[in-house]
Amino acid sequence: MSTMITRRVRFRGDATRLWIAVALVFALAFALLAASVRPAVAEQAAPTGVSVEQGQGFATVSWDVVEGATEYQIERTPLDGDEPAGPGEVVGVWFPNRHLGPPPEGNPTGDLTFADSGFVLGDRYQWRVRAVMDDTEGEWSEPVAGGTQEPVGPEEFRTGFELSDGQEWTTHEDEVEVVEAIAAASDRVRLDTIGETYEGRPMQLATVGFPEAPDADQIADSPSVFIMCTIHGAERSGREACMILLRELAFSDDERVTDILSQATVLINPTANPDGQSIARRTNTAGQDLNRDSLLLRHPETFPLAEAIRDYEPELIVDAHEKGGGPDTDPSWPRSQIINEELVSLAQNDLVIGRLFGDGNQAGWSMRPYTGWANNNWEAWHHNMAGMKNALGTLLETARATPASRPAEGNVGGFDQPGSQPRRVYTHLWSLHTLLDYHHENLSTIEDVLAVSEAANTANQGPVYVDGAYAPPYDPPFSRVEPFTVELDPFCGYRLSGEQYQVRDSGTLIGPLAGQEWTSATVEDRLAAHGVEVEDVGAGIVQVPLAQPLRPLLPYVLDPELDTAVRPIGTPNLGMVDAVRLDDRRATVVVGDVDSGVPNRVDDVNCSINDLIADEQAWPAHGRFLMHVDGVVRELVADGLIDRREAAAIRRAAAESDV
Repeated sequence: MSTMITRRVRFRGDATRLWIAVALVFALAFALLAASVRPAVAEQAAPTGVSVEQGQGFATVSWDVVEGATEYQIERTPLDGDEPAGPGEVVGVWFPNRHLGPPPEGNPTGDLTFADSGFVLGDRYQWRVRAVMDDTEGEWSEPVAGGTQEPVGPEEFRTGFELSDGQEWTTHEDEVEVVEAIAAASDRVRLDTIGETYEGRPMQLATVGFPEAPDADQIADSPSVFIMCTIHGAERSGREACMILLRELAFSDDERVTDILSQATVLINPTANPDGQSIARRTNTAGQDLNRDSLLLRHPETFPLAEAIRDYEPELIVDAHEKGGGPDTDPSWPRSQIINEELVSLAQNDLVIGRLFGDGNQAGWSMRPYTGWANNNWEAWHHNMAGMKNALGTLLETARATPASRPAEGNVGGFDQPGSQPRRVYTHLWSLHTLLDYHHENLSTIEDVLAVSEAANTANQGPVYVDGAYAPPYDPPFSRVEPFTVELDPFCGYRLSGEQYQVRDSGTLIGPLAGQEWTSATVEDRLAAHGVEVEDVGAGIVQVPLAQPLRPLLPYVLDPELDTAVRPIGTPNLGMVDAVRLDDRRATVVVGDVDSGVPNRVDDVNCSINDLIADEQAWPAHGRFLMHVDGVVRELVADGLIDRREAAAIRRAAAESDV
């Protein structure tokens, strides 16, 4: 018994010594580890230099770099005076790839700024920032407190969105009431109903100037900016931003605002798709995506917008949208290969990548350029249409899904959460203000570039592209660069028969008017709505010369070969009619099947003599055709392209033909 007890005691003593040794080893290892990580802990010290600058509907939080930080978290706490009125909440996460895709060269991702949005405007808050290093959170910075900006403008003209602190969209009825009330109360605003939807809702256009709204006939001879919002009815944030902007322009005495309005008229279409917006539907009541109808003008929403752009000739056209996911905003610019290169360069490099990206980084928005794709008929998107009409065009997109950088909006990745609505609206409002500033500060340069574009189009020089886009200066993160596959030498233009000129499109309505038929205006009226120059040939036949300011638009509404290798699903939203392409380069003038022997000369706008003689058309009488030919040769003689002997030869060939 005593032996067993002795052994047990000896065993316990050995175990005790063993555990002491192990503990000493662990203590030494822990001390060494602690010593090795002390510098990292020091690097995660609280950020310094934290500041907060208040904007309209957002606050820009900025801070100094913490060496080694892999991300930063931004906390917002409501205040009652200077005391917390509730718990703090992480409202933002700054990531090194804040653009969520390869940024354009010259736009660094390292700006330590974050645009916080989603708070109650006018309330007081404090913000703190902490660094995160290898998933380890550092210390919070000292808090910075501040009162946020109240909505700008008289309270009686606030929208339903604002009255709900950004949690609800303004109804259609409230929109009409607010916009009409603003126009009635401000001499700066004139409100016109420029059209009516299928369901009878008004298409409104607010004209804003200083000290008062200019007359319609004055606007085309002076600078202007045209802003259209919510052409996709489910993308409502642009509409809210447009109404807030309208109120500010109507009533603000800020020198910046009055300077802008003293120089340029601002034209605002608050809702380009009232029927779709009323029920959050993308399309109009014909089931038409209206951002694919800017060229064809088949519907009562796009037709009057085109007429307004024709009549007012704005230098800048802005189209506000929303999309699924991505960063805070994705702006874009005209890219169609047929648009003047200097115009595309100014819109891309100076306006969007230079100004919007540069100012956006400083304001704290995450940004990425947006691109289109040919099989979606992106040529007909409104910002691209703007370039075709010798204007700078800008597409604004904002994400409807909550990005990982904004956890306080709700479930990350969640779609159309109320918490995301303020960010979506105030991102657009910031963009609209920035674009107005750019137009104001760079008007002379803009006018010079647009004049170059118009002159180049009118001269009808350079290739004619039926597809393709300028390559962007970055690798599109979710799209592709569209090559051009149809490049044509410059030609004379297009010719339409009398029947083609009177063609109307038609279809069936949906929604509350399901089963009823819609019918578009004629090709004649739709070309006129664009402002296309058309020449009367006779007997209802017309020709459309490429040598005119709207040259880039013409192939996409009239060319007979719009289906190309990079547009594989057809062209349901391109092409009014398959007109005759006037590109006859035969050696001699042939009328019908009779060769006159006269050289088929080409004039300085790339029209051959054969192009100008409409012998491919059906004429009601041979005599009418001869009258047409006589008119053509008279002009050719007057222009010195042919002599009288050659004129007689062409007349003889026409008389002998069976046309």
